Amino acid sequence: ALACTMLTAVYADGPQFEVIIDSASSVVEPGDTFAVTVKLNNLNTVRAGDIFLKYNKDAFSVSGTPEIDSGFKGLFSAAEPQLGANTEGLVKLAFASGLPLNISETQVMFTAQFTAKTEFGIHDFSMDAASKLYVGENNEPERVNFDVSGATVTITSDSDATLSELAVSAGTLNFNPGVTSYDLGEVSNNVSQLVISAKANNPGAKITYNGAASNAVSLDVGENTIKVLVTAVDGTT
Repeated sequence: ALACTMLTAVYADGPQFEVIIDSASSVVEPGDTFAVTVKLNNLNTVRAGDIFLKYNKDAFSVSGTPEIDSGFKGLFSAAEPQLGANTEGLVKLAFASGLPLNISETQVMFTAQFTAKTEFGIHDFSMDAASKLYVGENNEPERVNFDVSGATVTITSDSDATLSELAVSAGTLNFNPGVTSYDLGEVSNNVSQLVISAKANNPGAKITYNGAASNAVSLDVGENTIKVLVTAVDGTT
C-alpha cells in the first residue's frame, strides 16, 4: 500500500508584524522628561527597515541622543543600525541585515527621551507613513505591511484649564481646543435641555455649566447662552 502525505501551507491574511510604541508616562507636566520605546513584534525573516517615530515637535523636544537597544544591535554581524533625530518631528532608525533576523518574540529596537513643552493636550506618538519593513529568506526581500500600536501622552499642569473634549446632545459643535465660542444653530422646540459632555486635559480641573455642576442645561424658547467654565487645579486659572 502507498501512503500519500499532503502538506498544505496556510498564510494568514494581513500584516504579520507589529511596531509597538510604549511611553514611560501617559501624563506629564511641562519640563518633564520621559522615555518612548519602539519595539518590533514577530521579527521572522526581517532583512531591512526604515522606522520613523513621529511626534509633535511643538509639544516635545528630543532630550539627548536616542539609543539603539544593545540586544537589537547584537543581531547584526556587519553594518550596525543607524539612528538619528531631526527637526521635522521624527526619530529615524535604518537597518539592513545580510541574513534574515529570526526572532519571534517582541524585540526592543530603540529608546528616545523627550521633554514636554507647554502645548497642553493629548499628543500621539506614531509611525510616519514613510516607515517600511522588508522580509525574506533570499537576497531579494519584499516590502510587507505592518500594524502599529501607538502611544498617547497628555501634557498638563496645575494651571491647565484646557479641554480635550467638548460635545453637545443637540445642535452642531465641531470642537477645536483653540476655539472658545460656538454657535450651535437652531434646535427643535421640543428640545428642553442641552446635555454638554466636556473633559478637561487635567482630570483635577473643575467644570461648571452656567455656574452649576450639572451638565444638563435647561433651554428657553429663543436664544440661549451657555457658559462652560473650566477652573484649573490652582483655583485661579
